[in-house]
Amino acid sequence: DNDGSNELVVGNMSGELVIFKSDQMWQKVTGLGMITALGIGDIFNIGSNALVVVGGDGWCHILFKAKQDDTVEQKKAMLESVPFQRIPANTKVSSNNDVGC
Repeated sequence: DNDGSNELVVGNMSGELVIFKSDQMWQKVTGLGMITALGIGDIFNIGSNALVVVGGDGWCHILFKAKQDDTVEQKKAMLESVPFQRIPANTKVSSNNDVGC
């Protein structure tokens, strides 16, 4: 969520994703299909990280926390799903790279 603190992100084959901050659960997302890979990076190239959730069943979900003007509201905001994409099934690896043209 770009707050400078470390988080632990865990996904399972039942489609549940849990994000921990420090020793507490911060957010839980369900219904993501069979999660096989996770990636975190600035995929929109705007200076904020997004969470890419890849499923073995052929779905790619992107969870993103939009920047808020108010610092207090920014800390409360959760990751939200942006439109997801169908990809080839049985994907097992996610790699975030900067590709220039």
